[in-house]
Amino acid sequence: MATQPWVCLSRFLPLAFAVAMVVGDKLTIVVAGELDMANHFIAFDALHDALADSMPRNVVIDLAALTFCDVAGARAIGCAHRLAVARGATCRVRNARPHIERLLLIIQPGVMPTARRQR
Repeated sequence: MATQPWVCLSRFLPLAFAVAMVVGDKLTIVVAGELDMANHFIAFDALHDALADSMPRNVVIDLAALTFCDVAGARAIGCAHRLAVARGATCRVRNARPHIERLLLIIQPGVMPTARRQR
C-alpha cells in the first residue's frame, strides 16, 4: 500500500505524521512536533486511519521527532497502541525522549516498555 511520506494535518497545529509501510507487514508511524490537548484528536484519527488502511502484524510508533506531549497526547498514543493490539498486531513505542517516556510510563504504563531510547 502506498501512502504519502509526510502528511501535514494542519498548518495551524505544530504536528505532522509520517506513515510508511516497510517490509511487508510492518507499519511505522512517526509522530513529529507537539502532541497535546489542542490536537490529540487529530493525532488519534490519523493513527486510527493508518491502522485501518492496512492490516499490519507489526506496528511501530516512533516518537524520536516528538518534542512535546501532554496527558491528552499520551492518551492518544495509548489508544492507538491498544487499537493495534486489539487488531492482533504487535505494537512497540520507541525512541521517546526521556520526559515523554516518563509521561507514558505514568499515564499509559502498558504502552512504553522499560527499554530505553534506541539510538
